[in-house]
Amino acid sequence: MDAQKCTQNISENDRDANQEQSDKIKTEKEASVHAENSTQKVFKSNGIKFLLRHLTPLDIFYAIMATVASCAASLKAPLYCLFFGNSVGFFVARSSNICLANLTSLAEEHCPPGIELTVANYYTWISSCNFTDINYDLSNQTKKQINFLLILAIVVFLLEYFYLTIFNFIAERQVQSMKQKLFQLILQQDMIYFDYHKTGELNSLLTNDMDKIRTGIGNQLGLLISTLSNLICSIILCLTVDWNLTLVILSAAALLFVSPIAVTKLVSKFTAIELTAYEKAGSIAEEAISSIRTVFSYNGQTKELQRYEQHVNMARASNLRRDLSNGLVISIYVCLYLNLMAFGLWYGAKRVLENDTTIGSMYTIYTTLLYAAYSIKTVSPYFQAVVQALAAASNIEKTINQSKTDTTQKLAKQPVNFIGDIDFINVSFSYPTRSDVTILNNLSFHVRSGQTVAFVGSSGSGKSTCVQLLQRFYEISSGQILIDGIELNEYDLKWLRQQIGVVSQEPVLFHTTIRENIFFGADSATDEEIHQAAKIANAHDFIMSLPDKYETQVGERGLALSGGQKQRIAIARALLRNPKILLLDEATSALDNESEAIVQDALDRAAQGRTTIVIAHRLSTIRHADHIIVLKNGEIVEEGNHESLIRAKSVYFELVQQQLIRQAGEEEELTFEQQEMRKQFLSDQSHLDVTRDRSSSVISTTPSVLTKLYGKESTIVNYDDAQVDNKMKSTKEKQSNPISDILEMAKPERIWIGVGCLMSMITGAICVLPSIFQVNVMTAFQECDIDTQHHKINKNILTTVGCAFIYLICQLVLSSTFAYSGGNITRRLRLKTFYAILCQDAGFFDNAKNSTGALCTILATDVSTIQDTTGVVLGSILQNLAVYCTCFVVGFIYSWQLALLSCAFLPIDICGLCAQIYFTKRLAHKQQKLLQDAGKV
Repeated sequence: MDAQKCTQNISENDRDANQEQSDKIKTEKEASVHAENSTQKVFKSNGIKFLLRHLTPLDIFYAIMATVASCAASLKAPLYCLFFGNSVGFFVARSSNICLANLTSLAEEHCPPGIELTVANYYTWISSCNFTDINYDLSNQTKKQINFLLILAIVVFLLEYFYLTIFNFIAERQVQSMKQKLFQLILQQDMIYFDYHKTGELNSLLTNDMDKIRTGIGNQLGLLISTLSNLICSIILCLTVDWNLTLVILSAAALLFVSPIAVTKLVSKFTAIELTAYEKAGSIAEEAISSIRTVFSYNGQTKELQRYEQHVNMARASNLRRDLSNGLVISIYVCLYLNLMAFGLWYGAKRVLENDTTIGSMYTIYTTLLYAAYSIKTVSPYFQAVVQALAAASNIEKTINQSKTDTTQKLAKQPVNFIGDIDFINVSFSYPTRSDVTILNNLSFHVRSGQTVAFVGSSGSGKSTCVQLLQRFYEISSGQILIDGIELNEYDLKWLRQQIGVVSQEPVLFHTTIRENIFFGADSATDEEIHQAAKIANAHDFIMSLPDKYETQVGERGLALSGGQKQRIAIARALLRNPKILLLDEATSALDNESEAIVQDALDRAAQGRTTIVIAHRLSTIRHADHIIVLKNGEIVEEGNHESLIRAKSVYFELVQQQLIRQAGEEEELTFEQQEMRKQFLSDQSHLDVTRDRSSSVISTTPSVLTKLYGKESTIVNYDDAQVDNKMKSTKEKQSNPISDILEMAKPERIWIGVGCLMSMITGAICVLPSIFQVNVMTAFQECDIDTQHHKINKNILTTVGCAFIYLICQLVLSSTFAYSGGNITRRLRLKTFYAILCQDAGFFDNAKNSTGALCTILATDVSTIQDTTGVVLGSILQNLAVYCTCFVVGFIYSWQLALLSCAFLPIDICGLCAQIYFTKRLAHKQQKLLQDAGKV
């Protein structure tokens, strides 16, 4: 299937989205109710308690040290504002003294003859006069303040590096510990737990939710603590300097404190809905990818995409509401912040002009409270990250609390003389998910040690259920199951399962080597024992014929091996522990005649000397069983050996006759079916040639994995194997440009992103303008005329108010455009990536790098990263760039000498930023690789 067809299917699904709107709304309402409950749990501190329970004493010590360091580092803003206020007071007071000074006397003492100093020309002639003795205090004071700033910068750098590193270290330890404990707990559950929890949902807990916890309790938590500490210290400092002015400005700033609360509640609610939707989408993706050959067989790619799309659409709607709510709150906040700036300037100037406070005190309080108020805006993303971490923790805790049974708990009984006598006494059973349907109804039978007993019957008669109950996957509704006269639930379960070997119809092999797969049967087995088990299972010869022998990778779920080879490895794994009881659940039903004969011979050899229960699909395989039990609707309708049941000519006889008739019909049509299979193979081969180029690019290890997944093919070419290998090598050697790839992905939203970028630059420039007006108010106090002071102060204050409302409009547009474009990009990339995965050939999934876990991790993490890059991150970069450019322009206008001096430090900032990007990228790639490897498990 070519790229054009894939894209066309995506477009068709876009048009069909409206047809599923009612289902989506219904699902969304259910998720909303779930989100409300999750939000309530977050604020009841369930998430906090869950996180605290995983702290070790060492973690607590590190956390205390990091918290102290973050609080100490937060003093940088109050101390700097105190320094700034004192400096302003010193300079303005010195300038104000000019209005009162005897300029004629100063000119006679310090200036050349002929210079007459006035207030108007004082700064023009000051360079021609000798004021060294007068400027001594100024020079001395300036040196002290410079030394203070240098020491403050060094101390703050060390403190911030320390606490950010420690918080990240604690977060990594916590996430690693929680992942291990959660995964261990999942493995300890009974089958009822997995009936209610899909694999994709559990995988999402181990990836998405853990990633949110890592972010929320790492550096984001440290920055949150530092910001809150800064807020408290700032208020204390201001109250100490001038409590009257501080209380008035704080009363006006009360509205600013509403923003984080609003953001926290809204973000928590919509994040919970989004997480629920993505968990369900991840479950669908996990199910489809892990059963990809079944999807191929029924051409179910479009159907799976539609199922996936329904939950992605719901997540997109929740994400859009979250971003819009966040943008609205931020817009209102900044508007209020700029108006607060104007009010603070007006009220502070009023008190200075009325001689109720000093200029130094006014600017100390003004700048300190503005920094504190601005920190409320910066604290918003930190709050979001922490709240999302708490929501994820509550989600994980809820999953843990829903688990009931620890199936690995050690019970008292581990008999030394275990022989394997089995008794079912009036056993009744119904599956928990279908409690109204009786599967077994007062079933009773006895299996002697060393006996081979076969169960036959139609589908749904309860054959496989008996095997599952023997392994204690479920608890029976009534009756007793005894082994050697002891009730099943009195055994130590882990020990009991070590005495039982199981070979199922669809054996599960793990994505590792043949040796490791057999080794899972017994932890303490030697290589010699592994080889011996393989010989008994008729697997040793074919294993030794492979290039890597026992170190051969079997692929995900053993896809690199044939059905018969997988069965023989599964038999070897079951025999490695030398079990007393052997359970064979239709072990040869999915094999062809040749493979069946080999596997059946291995099974017959394995059953010798063991209690063996056989569930038979092909009745010819149980002719030599010691006893045959015929089940129907969970009850025994007939039992005996093969000969006696044939002579009875009852239910068993009819089953044998029906199977013989079916086999005869299949043999007559065999040639025709082979022809049809050949036609289907040729058709499939044409499809594989078309998609092979795409799969080869995905297998490569280039940075832009997501781009390689859905590709940008303009032409479709058929490749032979040599061409594919060459192309894979060249693709690995040639690294694509991630930036151009991201821009190509976001091309349909270029107008929205362009508008958002423009608004980002405008808002960045507006952020600089109030600082200019603040300086103008400062210089107004140097005027000797009171009316001139009032005029300049009022003019700049009103201009600041105007900038506030312009910023409000621009920020609303910015948030809306990035929210809309980001939601579209996420939705489209998730759908394209998922569908591109479904478009690959079967060989793509045999590659070790393309396991189900690795591909689901790409869907869960890479797409979100691209959304951030084309939205929030891009907007922040452009906003900061606009701030830098505006600052330099203003700096060169006011003083080109100081502007050039500032430019000298710019390369240091750029080098630091580049280093941060480089190391962050390396760490992200390494972390992504580790997450994908973990996802394979």
